[in-house]
Amino acid sequence: MLKLLAPAKINWFLFVTGVRADGYHDIASLFQSISVYDSLEFKTTSDASVFSPLMLESDLNIPAKDNLVSKALNILASHMKLYKLSEEITGEITIKLTKEIPAEAGLGGGSSDCAAALMGLNRLLDLGLSIDELAELAAKAGSDVPFFIKGSVAMVTGRGDIVTPLISDASVALLLVKPPVSISTPWAYKMVDKRLDRKLMAENRLLNIPALATQFIKALSIRDFKTMGKLMKNDIEDAISADFPWINEIKGQLSDTGARASLLSGSGSTIFGAFDSKHKREQAQELLCKKYPDYWIKTADSLTTNPL
Repeated sequence: MLKLLAPAKINWFLFVTGVRADGYHDIASLFQSISVYDSLEFKTTSDASVFSPLMLESDLNIPAKDNLVSKALNILASHMKLYKLSEEITGEITIKLTKEIPAEAGLGGGSSDCAAALMGLNRLLDLGLSIDELAELAAKAGSDVPFFIKGSVAMVTGRGDIVTPLISDASVALLLVKPPVSISTPWAYKMVDKRLDRKLMAENRLLNIPALATQFIKALSIRDFKTMGKLMKNDIEDAISADFPWINEIKGQLSDTGARASLLSGSGSTIFGAFDSKHKREQAQELLCKKYPDYWIKTADSLTTNPL
């Protein structure tokens, strides 16, 4: 049996730099994995020297055809020309997916699960695919999936498929706050198209993203929260905050309870706060859990190595 932990991620900054001909948006972002995980258990019941029919088990009520893990398997199978997965087939390899990362939260849970499935089957079946080959396959599955292959800190550009790994040895205490609201990524980007000035997108394309990423990582390493806060920006947050007043409310609550900086992660709906100590973070969690008993509120730390 093989067990992998698929981490969530946050975006320290996210700039939208344009709209592509294929309808996707180009972004420039700094991603970092964090210590909230889904788990995938891979089991074989007989000789798995060939890519056998596979069964996906999950604690989510999502049809196999709509699950990114199943999508990863189909892509891998097509690449290796071994078999075509169908919902009716059960077989010799089982993946059990257990979710902790909420859906439509801006934390990349589905993308991370997809990456973990690719990584796990590559090891389990001794397929011999390199990290770059896996990342190329991952890009076919979803925009953020290559990051989780290459993570844990990276500059991410293009539609999310161009990943430049970076080095950071600094871990920061985080508090994640997600209200009982989900935000559709396609809808969020429609609001970006509607409300974000194309001139701003053009200006974003002129930003020196490698320099900004380097500056941020340096600030992170010395816990310069003032500089971090100045660099933390999310164009999607700016585009949708008028629709969701709770975004600024939660950011205010995080600040009031000790967070040195906060931001919407990805397209939301999770807001994360960065704290200068775990003690302050845990005090804030206690207070916010009392104030928002129906919210998903979770402590996490930023990761400096890729758990996959």
